[in-house]
Amino acid sequence: MQMQTDIAANAERAGRAALPREVSVAGVTCCPHCGRAAETVIKRGAIVVTSDPLEILWNDRPVPLSPTEAQVFRTIAVRGRATYAAIDAALEAFGSNPATRPVVMMRIRRKFAVLGCSDPFVRLGQHGVRLRIEADANGSAATVIGMDMDQLMIDRGYSK
Repeated sequence: MQMQTDIAANAERAGRAALPREVSVAGVTCCPHCGRAAETVIKRGAIVVTSDPLEILWNDRPVPLSPTEAQVFRTIAVRGRATYAAIDAALEAFGSNPATRPVVMMRIRRKFAVLGCSDPFVRLGQHGVRLRIEADANGSAATVIGMDMDQLMIDRGYSK
């Protein structure tokens, strides 16, 4: 409890809100302040991928992907690129047939197109795809991996 008070006091002196640091307890990442599981976010320009629940956002608008499509998209978004073998492995681990990869990729592309986004993937020859990173509403195409949802909301100008 004293540590939480010290963190809040130091942050207040610095003129900013205290953001909890994630810690790992028995392999589960959690917030030391509230004890709940921390939600890790991957932000690549206008695209945001949340982990729990798995959700894909483009310019703050949810992309209506099926669970299989969202898992494939997350596989690509984690590194910004993926080989077709890695995508096939993700499909198989999710319980889908790897032979459906072209159909799943086409459906992801179409759902992004409905929102007004260009093709989210750049083909890398016969071996894989790279994520196309569009700038967000602030003009940033930066990649941020590991922030939690609270930090994302603060970054976007929302208060708690």
